[in-house]
Amino acid sequence: FEECDLDLAWAEGDAIAVFTSTTNEKWAYNTEANGFKKADNAAAAKPLDYTYGVYPYGSSVAVNTSGEVKNISIADEQDYVAGSFDAAKNLMVAIAEKDSKELTFQNVCGFVTVKVIGNTDVKSIKLQGASKEKLAGGVTVTFADNAPVATFGSMASDAIVLNLAEAVTLQETEEAAQTFTFMVAPATFANGCTVIVTDSEDRMFRTNFEGEITVARNEVKELGVASAVVKASNEVIFDAKFNTEGTATDEGKFAMTIETITDNNGKTPNMRVYTHPQFADNNIAQFSFMAHNEARFHSYFAVDYSENADFKAALADGFTWEIVTSYNVPCWDWWQCPGSSEAFRFYRKCDASNNDWLFNLNSDGAWWPFNAGAAVYATQTFAEAMKYQHSVYVYDANTMSVKTYTNGVADGEALDLAEFKVGNRFAIGGYAEDGFLGMAYNGDVAIFKLYNEPMSAEAVAARYGELSLPEARLP
Repeated sequence: FEECDLDLAWAEGDAIAVFTSTTNEKWAYNTEANGFKKADNAAAAKPLDYTYGVYPYGSSVAVNTSGEVKNISIADEQDYVAGSFDAAKNLMVAIAEKDSKELTFQNVCGFVTVKVIGNTDVKSIKLQGASKEKLAGGVTVTFADNAPVATFGSMASDAIVLNLAEAVTLQETEEAAQTFTFMVAPATFANGCTVIVTDSEDRMFRTNFEGEITVARNEVKELGVASAVVKASNEVIFDAKFNTEGTATDEGKFAMTIETITDNNGKTPNMRVYTHPQFADNNIAQFSFMAHNEARFHSYFAVDYSENADFKAALADGFTWEIVTSYNVPCWDWWQCPGSSEAFRFYRKCDASNNDWLFNLNSDGAWWPFNAGAAVYATQTFAEAMKYQHSVYVYDANTMSVKTYTNGVADGEALDLAEFKVGNRFAIGGYAEDGFLGMAYNGDVAIFKLYNEPMSAEAVAARYGELSLPEARLP
């Protein structure tokens, strides 16, 4: 292991399987003899053309008369060893001339290293290819030019987890960072790979390494640096405050411009803003839309964040969207949308007789909720007219999942998302794309707020409790 500056030595009790015939013979290392001694009385069976060795020893390991090494595996659960790797599970094989007493073992795997920095600790690290390449599991080993070649069976794993017996505190600089090493089947990550760090509080931190990455047998591939940084708790990155003159102000971290879009004649907005004693820190925006496909534009608030790279990065890292709404007497429209981006939204489905609500993600940005490219997920929740409803949408970038909550209770989720688009604009009071407002809302929006991290279920329930929503909207 010259490439990673490691010298490995056999230790007392190390055992190998030796095959001069199809019989599995156990040989154990003896320190005094500085070599291996036979540790069983297994009798020879069908002779082989070569002598084979396998480490680590397993009683079920076999070599057939074709020279195939069977019943062996690359571990998908490995143990962290500081400054090294899990040598006890490192699959090695040897081939030598028949009746040879000297075996030169060769690694079946390649090795992947990653440095991890952060302000927390680490108890496990997961490695997985973006295209779910086979990395571990049962293999059959053959030899080509005396070098081992591994072929997976049907039960291969596309991920390897490195476990730590005790959590290790991470350092915050690359120079001081710890290095973690995986033993991996030779593979090419066609579209890169992902490293997921889990700390002792079960928080997960995802780092993607992009581009084609090749892991060759008996070589070390350095991925680079992964990060596990706990962000400032619940920092507000967007907070719409509604003003009685029909405007709105963002009091979140980025203080983005909120534009009031009026009807096509530039008249008074088709909305009103009023005060409510229950929401002392915010006025209520009330939108009025009473007919389907009415031949005019409708008023709403718009936020263009297409050029705000920092805000988009904050969304991409994971966020919580909180919205408190109350809809008025039902209008005749198929959809109503109190708030949205062009990538994800919250809306009511069907017609005036159906009060179910949904969150959804449009994977292709299409406005129609059930297009082929639109992934509708999360929930259907009953919302009673003239009642305030607390709805929360949580995107966790580390687990690539979305969870939704209504009035403090979890009611939907979408797991293992292939991607998540953060969009370029918000609309409050409908769904806006290219200046056109669809799904115009008929009701109140009391809170429209985003936080910089995914809230836990406990935090969402606590937030709902502290709001103490009123029983009914004021007329």
